[in-house]
Amino acid sequence: VANRRNRLTQGTGAATTVEPMNRKLRLTADSQQALEPASSGTLRLVTPVAMPPIPYANWNGTLRQLDSKLERPTLLVLWASWCQPCLKELQELTNAKDRLERAGIDVIALAVDGIGTDKGDPNDARKVLSKLKFPFRSERATEHLLEGLQKMHDRQAAVKRPLPLPASILLNRDRELTSIYKGPLQ
Repeated sequence: VANRRNRLTQGTGAATTVEPMNRKLRLTADSQQALEPASSGTLRLVTPVAMPPIPYANWNGTLRQLDSKLERPTLLVLWASWCQPCLKELQELTNAKDRLERAGIDVIALAVDGIGTDKGDPNDARKVLSKLKFPFRSERATEHLLEGLQKMHDRQAAVKRPLPLPASILLNRDRELTSIYKGPLQ
């Protein structure tokens, strides 16, 4: 029968009409609460992505580039001396030194103190690392580095928000991006 709901049963050669259910639903309007943006998260890439040049500065301000081939996978950690979660992160990395070495992972801490509008002092960052007895390589980030990492993040992420501090970037031996950790490592 046309313009109705019908049930067809195989082998009977007949259709039976199905009466619609009497549903009287009443939808009411309600307010919806927006979720707070997450302060942390991990973006793991299915396929590693080639990184552009990675410029940084040593503590004397001399500009350098990360090698095109790395000896081991390398975790770049962006941090600032005034950032309490960053200081906790650096302490946890210091405590995990043996585990990270056994896992074959290098760490480079890149201080963002004094970049752009940041009022931090790179000398404070050096003092923090000395006090922590930070066992890994440390350098200074550059504005160009931060812009490049933000662009790499934005190309991979559906939601384009500024990278928080701390933020960590995991590169494989071919200097390809494999993961971005926004906020403390988890």
